[in-house]
Amino acid sequence: MRIPRANGIRRLVGNTPLLAIAYRWRGRPRTVYAKAEYMNLTGSIKDRMALHILEEAERDGRLEPGDTIVEATSGNTGIAFAAIGRALGYRVRIFMPDWMSRERRDLIATFGARILHPATALPLVRSGIPIVILNSRYPDRSGTTIEPEAVVEQVGDSPIRSISWKQGITVINIRAPRMLGAFGFLRALFEIFERHETVVDVLASGEISISITIEDRSRLSPLLRDLEELGEVWVEEQRAIIAVVGIGLRHTPGLAGRVFNAVWPANVEVISQSCSSINMTFVVRQEDGPDVVRRLHREFFGSD
Repeated sequence: MRIPRANGIRRLVGNTPLLAIAYRWRGRPRTVYAKAEYMNLTGSIKDRMALHILEEAERDGRLEPGDTIVEATSGNTGIAFAAIGRALGYRVRIFMPDWMSRERRDLIATFGARILHPATALPLVRSGIPIVILNSRYPDRSGTTIEPEAVVEQVGDSPIRSISWKQGITVINIRAPRMLGAFGFLRALFEIFERHETVVDVLASGEISISITIEDRSRLSPLLRDLEELGEVWVEEQRAIIAVVGIGLRHTPGLAGRVFNAVWPANVEVISQSCSSINMTFVVRQEDGPDVVRRLHREFFGSD
């Protein structure tokens, strides 16, 4: 039992301020109370969950000095386990999909965890060695064995495997005719985002215009002032990102037609796929998000 070391970390996780947000609704004063979870160690509520799991595992003797924490993640959970696991003195290995942002990978590596890309399994596949995946909470169970000749099966007549969405998105549009045929424009653009420490989620580019989505609006005003030096800038708020994830999306004829027929009558404002064969992303108005997701589920999975 190594709880004493966790006691120091516990001061950095939880006990976040409760903020009173005053506003008026239909002419009457109201108050909403919100927890400032960004004040946790890594800026996420996932820190609470990660610390609780690791404390319980230490207390029960399932996590001991010299053990390795392994987490498969696509976001804040992996960041939390990387920071807290390393602070407790454990080795941490994080498996991440190849479409995760460079910023998330860099942050996890900064905390001292080792990131394992899906391609790390290729030598095993080439050598015919099966991969066994165990449950870290129940390591005595048999787990799942992936044979080298395993083929990922489609669901029904579609390669779509999951559909997700994220609301509270802001779209920044930049129109700059001088970018046509020019070089160095994108570098100047991303230097502005780097200077203001603002993470980009989705990017779609045309010949003279670019649309970029962000989630963190804390530095929006100075960010926009600097972007206006590059061209005409306008902002669209209260948007949602819809992500369709599957297998071989770029090589499935008619798939885009099925997706956007299901999205209708909602309007698609930004579309991004780049070279990914597993992910198609687009932006709609936030109020349209729930209905769009339901229609996509009916189209590809036969239910809401």
